[in-house]
Amino acid sequence: MDKIKFVILKGKSFTCLTTTKLKFLDIKNYIAPGFDYAKFIRAYEVEQQKFYWPYEWFQNFQQLDELTLPPYEAFYSSLKKENISQEAYALCQTSWKAKNWTSMREHLEYYNNLDVEPFLQTVEKLFNANKELGLDAFKSSLTLPGLTLQLMFSDGRLLHSYQPVKLRPLPADQKKCLWRLERRISS
Repeated sequence: MDKIKFVILKGKSFTCLTTTKLKFLDIKNYIAPGFDYAKFIRAYEVEQQKFYWPYEWFQNFQQLDELTLPPYEAFYSSLKKENISQEAYALCQTSWKAKNWTSMREHLEYYNNLDVEPFLQTVEKLFNANKELGLDAFKSSLTLPGLTLQLMFSDGRLLHSYQPVKLRPLPADQKKCLWRLERRISS
């Protein structure tokens, strides 16, 4: 069994968990304050394709073997206090027929993949954008502010310098973090 080397907790959530072979990082620490998952993905210009799942209808694993799409009403969310649109339900029906699904298990697999693929593309773009700036986003820092500070120091400038730093274009979430840091320094 792989042994845990160290753990970093922030409140009740893990910031980092490292074993002898793997390093698990919480991506929330690389997202600027005020950004949510959808904004994070859009900041890196990844097209987000969400699909639909009847969360409250799904009560047990046997339902994954259902041979048909549940009715429109099954997609109601008491959390959002609304149902999906008729167009969204029509897309579910069209996808079911076009992809020749035979059970809700296939619907769930498709739903999960559409949730994960844009995220992976975004993380890859985050990594590559920082790599172009000479930073390893997941090795040298655990947070977006940490990456921003490394970028500022890598140019040899001090934080209290009032000279503008000319940088290559940064992703939107890093621009927001840098802007907030600049405001704090200048006030």
